[in-house]
Amino acid sequence: MAPLVKLAVGVAGTALIANMAYRLVRSPLLSDLGSRSAEVMAANGITDGRANWVSDTGWTWRVARLSGTADAMTRRRTRDAVAALPGVANAGWEDEVSAGGGGAAPVNTVDIAACQAHIDALGTENAIDFGPNSATPAPAARAMLDGVAQILAKCPGVHVSIAVQTGTIGAAAVNMALSQARADALATALADRGVSAASLTATGNGEAGSADAGEARVNFALTRPKERAR
Repeated sequence: MAPLVKLAVGVAGTALIANMAYRLVRSPLLSDLGSRSAEVMAANGITDGRANWVSDTGWTWRVARLSGTADAMTRRRTRDAVAALPGVANAGWEDEVSAGGGGAAPVNTVDIAACQAHIDALGTENAIDFGPNSATPAPAARAMLDGVAQILAKCPGVHVSIAVQTGTIGAAAVNMALSQARADALATALADRGVSAASLTATGNGEAGSADAGEARVNFALTRPKERAR
């Protein structure tokens, strides 16, 4: 796991700090967000403002944790302005977030797109395969499942839809049952790795969308609970 990386951008000396950020932080996006959020705080008269950006396991949450001296109205105005910056997933005041208890970000601060992108990227390097007519993931699938579980641990509150399809060899009804058994097995494997079972939906799609006889596909789709309910 990559070390915890924290960038704190202060309003005082914004230009100098922003230039340092570009040299010290691997992500140009994070540096840019830090610079622009510092400008917003300065524009709202917060002279001791800081915007903290935390990257855990090597990737950026794009959630701003703000601190500084301001009245309630200025805090709300600044928070909303920072949250509206392109590329920012959400923003909140550090003391308010801390008062909420627990270390996990609430679901409305989680960058769903970033979580999904990291799972998708993981899937390009690691495949989930099954033996012929088997619902048991192959041993090589452990790396993918471990990685998905680790990412989901940093994406609290999201819902995960697991969809599995088979190839076209065999009877359609058999393939439908097999795909559902495989989806259920993946849900169980993730639950065994600490993912909340209540956040998982497993669906077998049988042969639907299969491009060739031997093809089998697995898809993990992330949504917020309110998006799923629509």
